[in-house]
Amino acid sequence: MASPKGGGLGLLIALAISILAALSFAGALFFQQSAIDAEKKKVTDAEAQVVEVRKEVVTRAQQFEALARKFHGSATPPDLTMIDQTLLKAASERVAEVLNQEKWFDEEAAKKLQLKDGGKVQKRDYKTVKEMYDDLIACLDAVTMQTNLLRISKTDALAQKQIESDNTDKVRKEMQAKIDELNKSLNDAKEEKLTVERNAQAEQKRLQEENANILAEKTKTEETVAINEARLNSKISELKARIQADSDKKKKTLADTQPDGEVVFADQRIGLAWINLGQADHLRRGTDFQVFQYVKGGARKIKGHIEVKSFDPKDDHMAQVAILDETDGADPIVKGDLITSPVFDTRKSMHFVFVGDNKLTNAKYGMEELTRRIEEAGGRVDKQVTIDTDFVIATENAEQSEDFQKAVQFGVVIMREDDLLEYLGK
Repeated sequence: MASPKGGGLGLLIALAISILAALSFAGALFFQQSAIDAEKKKVTDAEAQVVEVRKEVVTRAQQFEALARKFHGSATPPDLTMIDQTLLKAASERVAEVLNQEKWFDEEAAKKLQLKDGGKVQKRDYKTVKEMYDDLIACLDAVTMQTNLLRISKTDALAQKQIESDNTDKVRKEMQAKIDELNKSLNDAKEEKLTVERNAQAEQKRLQEENANILAEKTKTEETVAINEARLNSKISELKARIQADSDKKKKTLADTQPDGEVVFADQRIGLAWINLGQADHLRRGTDFQVFQYVKGGARKIKGHIEVKSFDPKDDHMAQVAILDETDGADPIVKGDLITSPVFDTRKSMHFVFVGDNKLTNAKYGMEELTRRIEEAGGRVDKQVTIDTDFVIATENAEQSEDFQKAVQFGVVIMREDDLLEYLGK
């Protein structure tokens, strides 16, 4: 019986030891598993950190790429040496130069270009873009202020321009009103002109009709004159027969004309004289007289010419004349000298007729001018010699003309071109 009890205890001890060994082994396994789990957790955490770091790297890379694009427009990393030498160095010189140019800005804007301590912006080497950026912002502020001032100036200028434009419009309207008024006056003048032209046309038509009547009457008169002329021709034939009997009768010349008056006073110092003819004798201002005196044998000595200037208000038969010229200074015009003019007659106008080819030899006057001067002196120029003719001016081939023969027959005074010019005072 003792043997089995001893054997069971041993088993129990062995079992206990086995249990303790198992427990020890289990605890060791437990602690080992915990260590493994902790390491696994560390690995997991490390992997998570790696993931986060990778994400951060990606984010940083994306930000860097975005920054590169913002900086120079490309995802390529910038060349730092190029930035330092090209961008920052050039900017340091140019920005300082621009910011210190106060003459570009007004006083208030220029203050913004100064540093906080009041000093000027100096040329410096930019280390970062931000440094350059700060200076550029200062420059931009000043430029912005100057731009605003310019905008204000522009606004004022536009306002002034509008005022000037309004004034210009006002002046333009006033000028347009004046132009309209002038146009109205012009239109009125045109209407008046048309009225005058219509009246003139009507008057012209009336005058044409009147002229036609006059021509008709003239034709009738010419017929009457032709009849009377036939009668006169008959009478002339009779007179010619009588004149032919007096074949010794000489042609009358200027020497045969009688004096028209005489000089009553002369003063060579002032070049004036007085004659015994005036307004009552039908004398005209501007009439020329030849001054002469009779010498031995009854010949005439020409002493000069005078021209009527004014009349004596107290004596209608007295006039003041200017001494135009004197033939001989040693024999001046004096009291008692006689005067004559072919264009003056106290009773009537003198009648002149140009006979011949009417080709004048003088280089000063033509036919129209000589005719005008005769008429201005009170004479009258006719086309044909009649019994009323006082003077005949003989031009080339005058002797062959019928009028010249009539002048001889009627006893008309005959003068040459030089004689006429002499009496007209040339």
